[in-house]
Amino acid sequence: MAPKTIEKDNKVDTENSGNILDAVNDDLDEIDFVNSSLDDLNSALDAIEQRADDMRSQLMQLLQSNREILKELREHKDELNSTSNGGSSSSGSQSSK
Repeated sequence: MAPKTIEKDNKVDTENSGNILDAVNDDLDEIDFVNSSLDDLNSALDAIEQRADDMRSQLMQLLQSNREILKELREHKDELNSTSNGGSSSSGSQSSK
């Protein structure tokens, strides 16, 4: 086996350094890509969350509106029942003769 020379050692070190730098740069590029992808995903999730919050708010308004309408219908029904029964309220059952 031939003895190593300083020139050969320097050449090997330079090649290894170049390979390491290339690998580090590739890793940094991949990290940047993953970072960008995560930012995009975060933005999409924020938009979805906002839409879900908006829909929940609209559904709560609809529910409240339906409750008010139902209450008004019951009150109207009670008024009709009391008017048709001569001012007395009935529970819906009548006695038979």
